[in-house]
Amino acid sequence: MTSNSRVSILIVDDRPENLSAMSALLADPDVELVTALSGNEALRQTLKTDFALVLLDVQMPEMDGFETAEWLRSNPKTRRLPIIFVTAGMNGEQHLFKGYEAGAVDYLLKPIEPAVLRGKVKVFCDLARQRQEIERHERNLEEQVRKRTAALWETVEALKQSKERYQRLLESIISYVYTVEVNQETAGRTQHGPGCQAVTGYPSEAFQQQPYLWIDMVHPDDRELVRGHASSILADPAPSSFEHRILHRDGSVRWVRSTLVPHLDSSGALTSYDGVVLDISERKQAEEDRRQLELQLFQAQRLESLGNLAGGVAHDINNVFAAILGLASVNRTDQDPQGFLAQSLDTITTACMRGRDVVRSLLYFARKDMVATGPVDLNALIREIVHLLEATTLKLVQISIDLQEPLGLLEGDEGAISHALMNLCLNAVDAMPGGGALLIQTLRLPGGGLELRVRDSGEGMSPEVLKRAIDPFFTTKPVGKGTGLGLAMVYGTMKAHGGTLALHSEPGRGTEVVLGFPPRQTAKAAPDALAGTGSPSAAPSLRILLVDDDELIRIAIPCMLEALGHQVETAEGGRDALDRLGAGLEVDLVILDMRMPGMSGTETLPRLLALKPGLSVLLATGHTDQDIKPLMAGQANVDCIQKPFTLAEIRAKLAAFAPR
Repeated sequence: MTSNSRVSILIVDDRPENLSAMSALLADPDVELVTALSGNEALRQTLKTDFALVLLDVQMPEMDGFETAEWLRSNPKTRRLPIIFVTAGMNGEQHLFKGYEAGAVDYLLKPIEPAVLRGKVKVFCDLARQRQEIERHERNLEEQVRKRTAALWETVEALKQSKERYQRLLESIISYVYTVEVNQETAGRTQHGPGCQAVTGYPSEAFQQQPYLWIDMVHPDDRELVRGHASSILADPAPSSFEHRILHRDGSVRWVRSTLVPHLDSSGALTSYDGVVLDISERKQAEEDRRQLELQLFQAQRLESLGNLAGGVAHDINNVFAAILGLASVNRTDQDPQGFLAQSLDTITTACMRGRDVVRSLLYFARKDMVATGPVDLNALIREIVHLLEATTLKLVQISIDLQEPLGLLEGDEGAISHALMNLCLNAVDAMPGGGALLIQTLRLPGGGLELRVRDSGEGMSPEVLKRAIDPFFTTKPVGKGTGLGLAMVYGTMKAHGGTLALHSEPGRGTEVVLGFPPRQTAKAAPDALAGTGSPSAAPSLRILLVDDDELIRIAIPCMLEALGHQVETAEGGRDALDRLGAGLEVDLVILDMRMPGMSGTETLPRLLALKPGLSVLLATGHTDQDIKPLMAGQANVDCIQKPFTLAEIRAKLAAFAPR
């Protein structure tokens, strides 16, 4: 990309006049238009520049559009580059299918309506800018993590220094002294003080009876260290101090600090040395506990930063999905259900809904509230996912289920739980590249909670990998095979549901993931999101003011509302909406976006209600704002809807505002 907001588009056509016409049509100061007269030239351009979109002519000499697309898809750098085919002649259905099989996102026939082409190009330019913003956020986040890590270690050093005096006092209490006589630089008789039993578990007599007990009780990994210091003081009599582990008589491992103090005669010869042994086990345990707390603090700060990033990006991405889903829903209503266009629009709608579920998973990862809750039949959900997996796992993995009946329902977000379970199953399949067994179990727990277990017979995880398994972006998969967010999202989903996640794994013995759901709380029945799906003329026409700072929303959503028979005005912000209503604009309903620059939805709502008491307001958001519920409290005419929404969902919401 050329700058923070400027993106590049590649136009490929073998006719210069077509390139000139297309460039004039798409001229935009924020878009760099790059042209190519052949497929080979286009491939060279993609190696030099990151493009937001390729507009590719189908009929070209030497290398046609289909072959060019195949080359782009075979290159890792351009594999995900969006391609729109443009043609005047190859308009048969077989050509359309061939284009989509080659990886195109659209197939346009000349002549092209200018507004349609500009609209499609704008969507992909906006998506590219969103990707730029995410990449900038990631770089900033990495820098924040680096700074916080440095600050954290500075804190650790300060803690060590502040507690040093306390540790020395503690060690001086739990200690004992032994004396070693030296004759001609050779260690002789050793006497152990009575305090040795408190530190080692052995009485002083035991050291007399077992001459090598002093080294035998040292931890095997530390014996060379102890022997080295014992030899050094004989060869070069000088005080020394070192830390090592011993095996206590009760079988436990203790940490001690040994200090050797030499005694010399008048000629300077070593006659004996004292050893002071201090039990520092509690100090070592405190250091380990503090290290674990510091790691937990670092992890919490990292998760908080990633969560804030995920929450902010979710709002912008949901706005893009809302625009696409809105226009697809409107155009779908007038199509033959069996026609190609209707099926294509259904595919777009399905893709948007899947994207909405992914964004919701990001919000769960950010540990926000659940978006939509209701009764979930976990067993039925498992059967649906297993049916899908059996058709897609190439029969290498044997999938079996063990479901308790009757299991009962849980309260939660079905889409999020489905996405979490699918993540676990796909992880399990990836862990069994040569095939294996996957077992999914459910169990009703005492007290009403539910438990879901997913166990595979795959490669398993080492203790080191297991400790980091739910860390965001941690993955052991090859580049391109995983993002490292799967288990982190599952963990976030369980936290949002008030549940638990436990991992059990050993190398070569597979992995088991245990999800625990709390008992279902009795709640009021939620309104059916699909209610009111009759004809658009079934509900009375409303005068609606749509308030949103995003131009995509102000273009797409009015089309949905007008298709339902309503009259729509738009305002690009809270201040604009207040000015228009204050100037005399009469409306039945305001649809208010919650996240806007300047005056937010939270600030705009009370001003709207003060200006027009009793005004009906529908709060719309692409993010699970924490302050929506308090805003709605006590307001009978205020409701909310989550972006992106379908035609059926917005129709059901508007039906509640229709005059009785």
